[in-house]
Amino acid sequence: MRKIFCLIILSSLLFVPKLYAGGLDPIGGIGARAKGMGGAGMATAEGAAAFYYNPALLVESGSFAEAGADYIGASFTYKDPAGNSHKSDLGEYYVPISGFSYRKGDWSAGIGLTTPYVFGADFEKSLGMLSKICLIDISPAVAYKVSKDLSIGAALTIGNSNVRFISPIFNPFTGQRLGTLETRADGWGLGYQVGLLYKPVEPLAFSLAYQSPVRVELGGRTTAFLPAPLGFADNFSSTFTFPGRLSFGARLRAEKLLVAADLSWFDYSQTKRVDLAFEHLPRATMSLDWKDNLSFNMGAEYELLKGVFARTGFGYQTGVIPDRTISPATPDMDGWNASAGLGWRGEHWGMDAAYTHAWGEERRVPRRFPGAGSYSADISIVSAAINYRF
Repeated sequence: MRKIFCLIILSSLLFVPKLYAGGLDPIGGIGARAKGMGGAGMATAEGAAAFYYNPALLVESGSFAEAGADYIGASFTYKDPAGNSHKSDLGEYYVPISGFSYRKGDWSAGIGLTTPYVFGADFEKSLGMLSKICLIDISPAVAYKVSKDLSIGAALTIGNSNVRFISPIFNPFTGQRLGTLETRADGWGLGYQVGLLYKPVEPLAFSLAYQSPVRVELGGRTTAFLPAPLGFADNFSSTFTFPGRLSFGARLRAEKLLVAADLSWFDYSQTKRVDLAFEHLPRATMSLDWKDNLSFNMGAEYELLKGVFARTGFGYQTGVIPDRTISPATPDMDGWNASAGLGWRGEHWGMDAAYTHAWGEERRVPRRFPGAGSYSADISIVSAAINYRF
């Protein structure tokens, strides 16, 4: 009986590692100003967003304090091979961003809080599946203006990850649903970021930055809700490596108009598998076989009046999860985003706001795979920030 019970639990746990989806990438960038420009912030980000894009940008940001947040509303649709359509409940997430930096002469130093990865899909009512994961980075950083044309920067990345996952438990022999499995975990990891900003001529600037992978040591608990006396809970430890990122950006300013574009590569392929080491259950291993992905973002900013700016932009990113490991809890696909925003800059105070709409191209997975069916997504993001420069 014990062996059969472990088999049932482990067969359900195979869903757990797939929680980490390609949709973790920040849709439309980080920060209200960059989001208003479609996510094109590599060469334009000011204030707290510089801690995500490129710490060398802190030199241009000067001395500041900033606080803001994103509201994300995510909805997904899954159509199974039989043609039944399942729409997720609206997943709602509040994502913080804040930072402080002080510039003296050619040096800038500060600390920022950003959320580079966040994902969730809520099919709990219709399919008994729910996933939520985020990584929040605390980044002390320093930047130096080497010359009038070149600035460099570096940051330490201290990441905290939180995970929640719900999946149904099936009898592996009959396919009958027996109960529910809930997993919660959290942990910390370290990484680093380096970057440079180069301005060969006054209207033009280039930005290059590398964010290392962040390997998080997770500790958590899995609970199986089953008919008595089969209910069971066990603690576990695991690790997960959030991807490294190599990004390039450029900006061009022409009087009141600013145009920018970014290209980023995310190194998801570093995570080949996830191992779960339980206190009592046997060790569980899941091969992920993820692929690296790319994102492209382009946007513009125009000064309507003195200190008042209008922004717009778009972005595109490719999916990460292959057909053989996709599931309704991880609806991954290629997708687009489009945005618009406004900003105001006074002598010391400033405010930014943006709206981003993102949608996933319909993805069809063949019947020979466990997650067969079609997937699509519809996501809305409202961003706002206030800052003070001194």
